[in-house]
Amino acid sequence: VFGILTEGFPQLVRVNRDVMELHDEQNWSDDSPVICQIRMINEYPLILDLEKLESMLQEQIAATLTG
Repeated sequence: VFGILTEGFPQLVRVNRDVMELHDEQNWSDDSPVICQIRMINEYPLILDLEKLESMLQEQIAATLTG
């Protein structure tokens, strides 16, 4: 179990196709926990791969405990 601190979200925003588009100016590496970035009402949030992020955290914790 892990938590993610998010900042800069003063309110909930309804996400739909009318306010969201893919922002593909940055290429993310295959080992990155980022799926993509979108543009949404002049903001550029990242869409994270939470399963990959969880796996990365587990690997780091295991390395810390054994090292």
